[in-house]
Amino acid sequence: MSTISVIIPIYNGETYLKQCINSIQNQTLKDIEIICINDGSTDSSKDIVLNLSLIDPRIKYYEQKNLGVSEARNTGAILATGKYIHFIDQDDFIADNMYEDLYLLADKNSLDFISSDIRFFGINDSINYEIPIKKNEIYNSNSPEVKEFLYTFFKFSLGQGAIWNKLFNRIFFLKNVRFLSRDVVKSEDTLFSILSIMNASRFMFSDSIYYNYRVRINSQSRDSSILDLDLSLNMFTVLSKKLPETSWKNDFLMKSFNSNIIFNLFSMVLNSKYESVFDKVFSLRKILNYPYYSRSHMIDLSLSKRLLIILFNFKLTLLVPFIYNFVNKVSKSKSQSKIKSHLDLFLPYE
Repeated sequence: MSTISVIIPIYNGETYLKQCINSIQNQTLKDIEIICINDGSTDSSKDIVLNLSLIDPRIKYYEQKNLGVSEARNTGAILATGKYIHFIDQDDFIADNMYEDLYLLADKNSLDFISSDIRFFGINDSINYEIPIKKNEIYNSNSPEVKEFLYTFFKFSLGQGAIWNKLFNRIFFLKNVRFLSRDVVKSEDTLFSILSIMNASRFMFSDSIYYNYRVRINSQSRDSSILDLDLSLNMFTVLSKKLPETSWKNDFLMKSFNSNIIFNLFSMVLNSKYESVFDKVFSLRKILNYPYYSRSHMIDLSLSKRLLIILFNFKLTLLVPFIYNFVNKVSKSKSQSKIKSHLDLFLPYE
């Protein structure tokens, strides 16, 4: 049994994979196992892992058909023997003291999971975001601060919904949460993180930076489709079923959907290059017919964005593209320094 099991889902990751594994090998905490799940790669990823495993027996190599990152992570968690598990992306790397520092805090305080801050690299600007929760303190799902904190999952860009900057207690993971396939939901990391918080008895957010997230600008844009919309809506359907019952559960879902997500869904549909105008109108109607749509909960949405949605709701369909283009230009001018929006977390696994 290892102290920490590190799980790396791999799919055609030859460019940065060695750097990723080397950063794990160089950890000051040596009692680790490195579980590499090859998810159907067609490049030299397999050879890279096997060559490294010849000189480091802590590296374990497994293969599966191309089932996706969620299945690769779940498989790795089942194979893991460590007290805590860490999921790392194949093109990122970590500070040498990440596991030792976070494990000491997690083990000392009997935490279900512990999270750290993130360094973004590969761009000129870094992202700074404020979250309504204090760092280096222990919380549980009933803590008053948690409600406000959860709202930020759909408001800010990265960090809260990420899973690769966290150590999870393996028993907690196997008992309470699993990754859902991207064939079922979009933004499965965000869904997983929310469910983790709501099921955790004790967790902490460290203010130390250990995880280095590689931002690849060229890989962040792709054409959306109507299928993307269905998978995005499914995330809220799954949340409504899996979230523990609380007095504010419904309010959380309503506010999150209407204040942060709904305009992104409109953007997804209007930007799609594959659907006809008829299909787009049908999809926009689907958004407004979704059970969690409510104009009274659009309190954090700008007036211009609310106007766009309300006009469509009143069947002023022809005005929507023009207003959307205007709103989109304004929004872009205000967010040039941001790397990812919520929808950027919907990118396909590469």
